[in-house]
Amino acid sequence: MLHQLIYVSKMTTPMPDEDIKSIVESGKYNNHKGYLTGCLIYSNECFMEYIEGDIFKLNHLFSKISGDHRHKEILLLGLKEISHRLYNNYTLKKYSDHFNDFPQSVLDEMKPSEYDPFPMSMELAME
Repeated sequence: MLHQLIYVSKMTTPMPDEDIKSIVESGKYNNHKGYLTGCLIYSNECFMEYIEGDIFKLNHLFSKISGDHRHKEILLLGLKEISHRLYNNYTLKKYSDHFNDFPQSVLDEMKPSEYDPFPMSMELAME
């Protein structure tokens, strides 16, 4: 069975681009090993990650993220079964605060200069 997991968190401290790049590269490598796919959105010292794959692997990954000192205020937005992957070609697609690739419905709900994914619903995060 295929599942999706979406969480949001805040950075414990501001991170330079090199640290973000390291997180993305590590995520790509680990997701490839576990056949997990998804995307990571970050801006304004916040992360939102959408991950899809096997439920046990998702739970293990979320447990690791929950214990990662770089994250605080971690909030699970949702975990549910899905019929197909949205990010089949991406072990971890990265979006940053450029907002060029964001769905318009998400942009309509938030002010990009004040990006804060915490009030976001799972339905909006899925768009």
